[in-house]
Amino acid sequence: MTIQQIHHLIKAAMQGVYKPEESTPAVQPTPAPSPRQLLPGARCYTDAAISPDTQHSGPVRAGIGIFILQNPSNALASAISIKAAHHNVKSVLEAEARATQLASIVAKTMQLDQITYVSDNQQLVTALQANNIIDQPGNWSIRPILADIKHNNEGKTFEVRKINRMINTTAHNLLVEPDQVTTH
Repeated sequence: MTIQQIHHLIKAAMQGVYKPEESTPAVQPTPAPSPRQLLPGARCYTDAAISPDTQHSGPVRAGIGIFILQNPSNALASAISIKAAHHNVKSVLEAEARATQLASIVAKTMQLDQITYVSDNQQLVTALQANNIIDQPGNWSIRPILADIKHNNEGKTFEVRKINRMINTTAHNLLVEPDQVTTH
């Protein structure tokens, strides 16, 4: 699915035109660490995976799972879950960054002004929490992705938080298994 198709689906869902299939089971939100400490507004849980325990001689496919919960403290909270894949990933860190990048595009399209991105990847969280990604030591290969994430959040109140991998079950369960990704 292209970014334009995702953008179209989100717009249609926001206007009440697109209705998900009735057979789609409701997804329960993953509890966030210390909710009192998080910003008010939407929560966005992300996760990504590549095929484990294999030698990668080049780019591989990554499965991506995103769960966005709007108005989590409200009884009328709404949620969006996304299963996606990226076909040109070189590392787990890049896969996690691509998941957050897609989430930031969705959040921008949905015009979410306050959002907390939650990831189980400490290296990504540290890189995104840096005030200046140029001065932050770390993996240079994901800097363009980090710049895009920051650009998609300009003018918003946002933060990035680390969550324990064992608690990030909702986003993890949305993952498209990398070996099951098909190309069209």
